[in-house]
Amino acid sequence: MSAHEVPSAGPQEIELKFDVAAADLSLLKRRVAAIEGRTGPRDIQRLTTTYFDTDDLKLKAHGVSLRIREEPGRRLQTVKSNGTTGTLDRAEWEREVNGSSLDLSAAADTPVADLLSSKRARRDLRPVFRTEVKRTAQKIRSGRSVVELAVDEVKVVAGRRLATFCEVELELKSGGAAGLYKVARDLIDAAPLRLGVLSKAERGYALRERTASQAVKAEAPKLAPGVSVADGFRAIAHSCIRQYRLNEEILLQRRDVEALHQARVAMRRLRSAFSLFKKVVADRELEAIKEEMRWASEPLGRARNHDVFLKRASSGHTPEGVDAADFLRLIKDDRERAYDDVIAVLQSPRFVALVPRLVEWLERGRWKQRSRDDAECLRGSIESAAASILDSRRRKVRKRGKHLAKLDPMARHRIRIQAKKLRYAAEFFAPLCNGKAERRRHAKFVQALEAMQDELGALNDIATGRELVAGLAQKRAASEPAFVGGLIAGAAGAEEPALLKQADAAQRRFARAKAFW
Repeated sequence: MSAHEVPSAGPQEIELKFDVAAADLSLLKRRVAAIEGRTGPRDIQRLTTTYFDTDDLKLKAHGVSLRIREEPGRRLQTVKSNGTTGTLDRAEWEREVNGSSLDLSAAADTPVADLLSSKRARRDLRPVFRTEVKRTAQKIRSGRSVVELAVDEVKVVAGRRLATFCEVELELKSGGAAGLYKVARDLIDAAPLRLGVLSKAERGYALRERTASQAVKAEAPKLAPGVSVADGFRAIAHSCIRQYRLNEEILLQRRDVEALHQARVAMRRLRSAFSLFKKVVADRELEAIKEEMRWASEPLGRARNHDVFLKRASSGHTPEGVDAADFLRLIKDDRERAYDDVIAVLQSPRFVALVPRLVEWLERGRWKQRSRDDAECLRGSIESAAASILDSRRRKVRKRGKHLAKLDPMARHRIRIQAKKLRYAAEFFAPLCNGKAERRRHAKFVQALEAMQDELGALNDIATGRELVAGLAQKRAASEPAFVGGLIAGAAGAEEPALLKQADAAQRRFARAKAFW
């Protein structure tokens, strides 16, 4: 990884967006009507917006949207690109245009100009979907800030497919961001608003491509080479929040095994980011947030343990000749109760307020107001911080992983956690890889880590399954299902010697893997 000059950004808009269920819309509107600081009349508009892209969706692939919005008496052509650090900042270019078609000359100073520089790309440009929005907007004075609050009731149309949703947008018009968050807290106190991480364009593409409601794996953070440590950390944290929210939305609709797994992964990745950057981001508020995240993570972990056990039991890991039907029914019942606990946490006001609280800490927390020396660290380059973090974490895993086969289960568990943090760090910093050779070394390094994690994970699954069966046995002592559970756990335990040998070999291969940084 090497330092690069950071390109200048386009004009930035600072906004917060929240998803609101249609059933809670009237509650939200009543709160908006009663909110203090309202200035001027409400503005109700009906807006139709058409989004354009090429046949191969080139703009989408580069995180850029191009649209024309029809408003009373005018047509606005807008280009937006994803922000470099998170959910709050996006570059936006807006021009009023004449006529009924796009005016690409008005987008000459935007990312669209390079992406559509070829004749073929311009020829392939066409409408891909449209949105129809009823927008109720109101300006609010909050302290020294003026915030525009817009409630959007949205219909998205892509061909013959249609979807509807509601969202609230808070945009800072003047003053500091403190006023923006104050308004957000007032609204969350009244209605269960959840942080919105999908733009209308992303929703339109998902509808068009039928990818909505699919569990989402971790994406590479928008980590531009040359950014500061502070902005790099924010980009990483926001990528974790985005992954979490996309999977949480699925969990709130249905009990999806993969969505629960990916939501839990997102939480673990975020907690790992806190650990990796703790020298520069630790403060009292973060400790409180971490405690809340531990509380929220516990039921997800229990539900996941049941899912893993049931998957093993249904894929040939039940001893031959053993009738496990009654036992598995009990495990499935326990699993449903664990999912009940997950949904109860996700729907609790305590948790609903946690994600916005985390975002506010990321943008305005005391960690950004450091002493002189610490401030220098935050302004330093992310490349230097990445190399230091990766060096330190790699040394720990290599040192503690020696003679892995001889370690007790608790020591192996600690190594597994350290290896997981190192892997997350390697994935966080992947966008900083410079050139094909460095990217190849990165891929091999991560593959070696994954192989070791897989073996250690299999060992951990056996240990967790044993604890799950023991808990059932305590509830149903001397029962037939408890006895069957013991047989299943014992059969799984017979795999341990081979897994230990494989884990030890994987650790040695990892120890030989070359650093990519």
